[in-house]
Amino acid sequence: MRRDALAVLGCTACAGALVTDTDAAELDDGTVRCVACATHYPVRGGVLDLLGAPRPATAAHWVNELRLTAWAYERTWRPHALSILSGEPFGEARESALLTAALADAPAGAFVDLACSSGRYARVLAGMAPQRTVIGIDCSAAMLAEAQRRARSARLPISYVRADALALPLQPAAAAAVVMGGSLNEIADVPGALAAMARSAAPGAAFFLMTLLVARSTAGRLLQHMMRPGGLHFFDDATLVAQIDHAGFDITDHRVHRSVALISGRRRAASNTGA
Repeated sequence: MRRDALAVLGCTACAGALVTDTDAAELDDGTVRCVACATHYPVRGGVLDLLGAPRPATAAHWVNELRLTAWAYERTWRPHALSILSGEPFGEARESALLTAALADAPAGAFVDLACSSGRYARVLAGMAPQRTVIGIDCSAAMLAEAQRRARSARLPISYVRADALALPLQPAAAAAVVMGGSLNEIADVPGALAAMARSAAPGAAFFLMTLLVARSTAGRLLQHMMRPGGLHFFDDATLVAQIDHAGFDITDHRVHRSVALISGRRRAASNTGA
């Protein structure tokens, strides 16, 4: 956990500023406290925990709490996921190129990877902009431990925080970019998640989302129907676009590859949106 990230974060209890008593640039173990309500939050293995005991709401969330899932995610599924789901060659390099292009000319401020899983997008962000504060947020302690391990192995300065995507611990308009890779399908309140992202984004901030739409084939729709009881949701493209617009983001690029949607844009100024 890097000390400079605290300027972007806020207390989940009262939204007050967070501070630490150490002067070190990076905090591996210790506590962070709120200057307003004096709530203390632990830092373990470099990860700031703002949630406390795990409380997964769905089967998908339970699975993500497993160390085996976190270990296997980028070793098995993630590198091949978009190629399998899109039905065309769609490797990590192609996805990363779209992500970095979406964040070009982003305003000053922090880059935030929301529901970051093992931190793949966060590592791309830190690699493209090492001078910026980069924060990865997820609710799974296991995923964040894996993300931290990978960031340290790559010597990338990323701060990881355990928090809820529906109650982001970010100061209003503090983020110059907010991105999410695939995890929106695991969030029941999509408008709430998009609204939280919009509140955290500065006017003109970059936005990038990779998510899964309702399958077009009968077999695909049947598979998705079987996955829904586990807590996964799949979107109608037009409905999702309308929700993104309502949250306060202008879409500048919108690509659909079978059931994979990649959407990027910018946060509208407050005078141009009701969000």
